[in-house]
Amino acid sequence: MSMAHSVEVRAPLVDHRFVEAVIGLRKANPDHHMPPKHRLREAARGLLPDAVVDRPKRPFQTPLATWHAALFAAYGRCLEDGFLVGHGVLAPTAARRLAAGPRPDACGSPLSFKALVLEAWCRAAVGDGELSVVPAAPAPVRACGLSPPASRSAQPLSSSGEALCG
Repeated sequence: MSMAHSVEVRAPLVDHRFVEAVIGLRKANPDHHMPPKHRLREAARGLLPDAVVDRPKRPFQTPLATWHAALFAAYGRCLEDGFLVGHGVLAPTAARRLAAGPRPDACGSPLSFKALVLEAWCRAAVGDGELSVVPAAPAPVRACGLSPPASRSAQPLSSSGEALCG
């Protein structure tokens, strides 16, 4: 329910006995002059390395670039001669550029990813087959029966096949 409304919940700290103890502690010993989470950090000191206790807060970051690169290493070549090219949705030159999996910095959902998802969806919906799975290592990496390109450039593309966010 919380994530449906974009609310972050910290369930481990919701125990009513814990909350009552903290409220009582704060009434007896006000902490408005202390740094944020001072008491929590001090409670963890000795249990965790000082480097962990004292480090500044930082956001959780998903490894999108790593996931994107792995996805295109396995399936990117499916765009080159796939459903979208065969039915005139993508020009072969644009498909080749998108198959390299370009992902501009700070782009959550680039055009290359959207094209690959549409390719997989079209194949499944029309029945032309699913995307081929890459064999596990140590076999050579191959997708759709083709070898991966020698290099994968992450350069933004031009107007035909441009890797845009959105």
